[in-house]
Amino acid sequence: MATVDYFERKLDDKRRLTIPPELRAKFASGAVITRGFGKYLHLYPKDVWENLVEPRLAGDILDERVADLNIQFRMGKTEQSLDGKQGRVMIEQHLLDYANINRDVVAVGVGNYWRVMAPED
Repeated sequence: MATVDYFERKLDDKRRLTIPPELRAKFASGAVITRGFGKYLHLYPKDVWENLVEPRLAGDILDERVADLNIQFRMGKTEQSLDGKQGRVMIEQHLLDYANINRDVVAVGVGNYWRVMAPED
């Protein structure tokens, strides 16, 4: 099976992003959508979030950098399952606004997660 590390989509009228069929097994545990470091979103398979991101966010309780990362990634964070038949996840409006995404979406694989953003003009 080919590796999908880039895809383009249009959100439907309910702000749902269709995950390519080749990637849906990676999201069997669900999906986590957060703000990124810049004006884009991060899309994580839920098991990647739980096993790789959460331990890093735990960090030292007095470490200001860890606190800043928690704020960055938890502000507006959503978790959900893919809808059964069409493999879609809904992106909440406040996240779309943060990333300046209207309807067209570009997603690029970055290791174990995808950066979701508006296409470049």
